[in-house]
Amino acid sequence: MTYCYWDFETRSRVPINFGTDKYMTGAEPLICTYAVGAAPTRCWDIVSGEPMPADLAAAVADPAVIFVAHNASFDRSVAQRLLKLPIPAARHHCTRVQAYSAGMPG
Repeated sequence: MTYCYWDFETRSRVPINFGTDKYMTGAEPLICTYAVGAAPTRCWDIVSGEPMPADLAAAVADPAVIFVAHNASFDRSVAQRLLKLPIPAARHHCTRVQAYSAGMPG
């Protein structure tokens, strides 16, 4: 099994404290930092119009790749709603939920 660790940075005219759903209605993805497997961390500059890097596109297309993020529900929303990446929920792992389940702060 391969893991893709990622994190999106976004901006929106809607404040995040209004909730993720409302935030996403006005959100724009800016960058995605990611690492596929043991490869070095890379940055995809989305806002500049840069196409998705080939290694990230291959990870999205590979059903065996699990996407890991802290607060994965947010990153999953960015991927699905803003970038139209069809990655099923079963392919996401949330380190925040993992911390909560161990009784640690998120």
